[in-house]
Amino acid sequence: DMGSMYRPMTDVEKARWREVIDAAYQRFVRIVAEGRNLPLASATGLANGKVYTTKEALDLKLIDQIGYLDDAIQDAQKRAKLADF
Repeated sequence: DMGSMYRPMTDVEKARWREVIDAAYQRFVRIVAEGRNLPLASATGLANGKVYTTKEALDLKLIDQIGYLDDAIQDAQKRAKLADF
């Protein structure tokens, strides 16, 4: 029942949750760094909980381009070699 809302967590349980969260965070940052070809230190500096605008994300090389749902559908159709509907 670790993390139950019906009782407070013990210090040991809090420490375990911190380990799990830190490991997930480190994995996420590593994957972003590898996938975006960024130095790990740069990716770590960007992964600070801040919400980026699309322009900021583009400038920081976190995204390749700005697009919307229609753009994604059109790209998926093109990649799947489907005719337009």
